[in-house]
Amino acid sequence: MSPSTPQTATPGDIRRISIWLIVFGILQAILGFFALTTPLYAGLAVTYMAGIIILINGLIGIFAVSRAPSWGQGIFRFFSSALGVLVGILTIMHPLYGLGFLTIMLAMFFIMSGSDNLVLGYRMKGVDGRGWVIFGGALSILLGVSLLTHWPFSAKWAVGTLLGIHVLMAGWGKLMVGAAARAVTDSE
Repeated sequence: MSPSTPQTATPGDIRRISIWLIVFGILQAILGFFALTTPLYAGLAVTYMAGIIILINGLIGIFAVSRAPSWGQGIFRFFSSALGVLVGILTIMHPLYGLGFLTIMLAMFFIMSGSDNLVLGYRMKGVDGRGWVIFGGALSILLGVSLLTHWPFSAKWAVGTLLGIHVLMAGWGKLMVGAAARAVTDSE
């Protein structure tokens, strides 16, 4: 069978997949609930992971630079990688500061993304749903400004809460799709 030939799933395939969607959806929703109920700890977990990733990336960069034919070709990469190692270590050693920084970056992301949606909505004259794009953009800007004006307090809850909402809703979505797929196979 060629890769371009569509395959049809049997009711048994759909039923088997739906069970896993339901199981993973429930697990993901539980994780999201825990993140929502303990946003500081969830935010700190994200911060630790970011610190570890930044540290490892910096170490890999330094190793790669050590293989450069000359210092002239790798000096900038060496300093940026060394900065990555330093930032990673500092983030791991001082996770609350790292969480504060992540909150500022998140706020800036919301403001930039919201501004982009406002411009997009403005340009969508005559398109159905334009108001929702503008509304979503304005809401994102308000959320970003709120995070900044309540900083550093917002650092204690923002990252963990938003992570919790994301994970909870992703799990809920899997659960609903799995339940719907299961209902279809049960009716056949």
